[in-house]
Amino acid sequence: MPITEQIVDAFVRCETKAHLKLDAVPRIPSELSRWQQRLKEDYRKECNELLRSAFQSYPGTPDLPSLKSCCHALILGYVVALPEIDAQIDALVLRRQISARMDCPYIPIRFVRSESISIFDKLLLAFDAVAFSKAYGKMPRLGRIIHGRDHRTAAVPLSRLVRRINSVLKALTEQRARNFSPPLALNKHCVECEFQSRCREIAVAKDDLSLLPTLSSKERKKQNDKGIFTVLQLSYTFRSPRRLSHSLAKHYRWSSGSPSGLAALVWRLQWEASREAGVKKSLIVYNAEDCEAADRVATALVAMCSPNSGSESSYSTVNADALTREFPRQFGNVDFVLPEFRKINDAAYWDYQRSKVYVRSNSRLRRQEHNAANRQSISKVPVNKLVMMNEERPSACLRCASTLIYRIGRTNQTVYDLRFSPVGVKRWVVKYSHRRFICWKCKTTSNARTQT
Repeated sequence: MPITEQIVDAFVRCETKAHLKLDAVPRIPSELSRWQQRLKEDYRKECNELLRSAFQSYPGTPDLPSLKSCCHALILGYVVALPEIDAQIDALVLRRQISARMDCPYIPIRFVRSESISIFDKLLLAFDAVAFSKAYGKMPRLGRIIHGRDHRTAAVPLSRLVRRINSVLKALTEQRARNFSPPLALNKHCVECEFQSRCREIAVAKDDLSLLPTLSSKERKKQNDKGIFTVLQLSYTFRSPRRLSHSLAKHYRWSSGSPSGLAALVWRLQWEASREAGVKKSLIVYNAEDCEAADRVATALVAMCSPNSGSESSYSTVNADALTREFPRQFGNVDFVLPEFRKINDAAYWDYQRSKVYVRSNSRLRRQEHNAANRQSISKVPVNKLVMMNEERPSACLRCASTLIYRIGRTNQTVYDLRFSPVGVKRWVVKYSHRRFICWKCKTTSNARTQT
């Protein structure tokens, strides 16, 4: 199966989704994805009409000799169909001037309906460029994105993006060759993914940490390094009065499968466009069930937090006060199972003494550390404005009154100030660059500041 735009877009958002697409796992497109696809097709038609009005276009995929002859100013819907890659480029426009013989004469164009351009849009544009280079033989250096309701055009350099796409293609090729399944992790893309129900069932069965949306991937990796892989294991690290398992979420069943706020937004937009009674009914039912689910959660929390709630509660809870520590925590000598562990512990304790305790307790080292930190922080302050001062040459030297005065470069002066605005106060750094002069007789240097 060749690598397509959909697989690349899935990989940069979720590696598990890309793996499932490569394996051709059956999926059910969500209402949101179908709605987004319809809007994308409508926007593509608008952009095609706009480009046809400005250029003489060629619809489809011309042969390679006609591409090499550069006889088409605009190509719409160019298709790259190779065994390893498959892509449909929205448009190709012929460059007016070619800077070098090795440059690609065509610029790939991508249509993006949203007002702002995301990194995913730029990466897909780079994927179009890579696919076209495999068919044409030369890599485009520049691409364009037409976006927004006003059909604005943005130029996108492709060098760095192409390198990233090549790494993505390499990772996809290795994943397919080794038949490797990446670890499952729920993320923000799940609400619009067609594999949402499948992945969530697996995550709930495993009690995976990705069920907690506020836990970042970096924090999950940190917990995994500690041996914590489930929400239950993580809950035992907190000293909260109660712990509620995921059984609370299982007590409520939605009539529409797996609804979400985005799905409700899609229903609302569909109803505004069509005024269908069925869409209106789905939206009303979702709002009513959402309020009912919130009421059940609140009722369950109140019942569990009441002092009389105990074994008679229908929810699986654990009182953290009744938990016992797995090992005692106390100061003093530690009896290690293996003698090697004592050497490791002694070395780690010595490193802590040197870097944390001794530096802070010694006044000289503490002063040096403070001065170095200040110098480093000031040197990294960005300059907001650069002012080039072009002073006139002095008529005479202030020291010997000689008129033999020459320029010997420039000297800089940085001014730190505060700038007030209607919304607050921010730091404002101005760097002044002055001309520097030297007296040829007494070798005294001066600039505009010393002259005044």
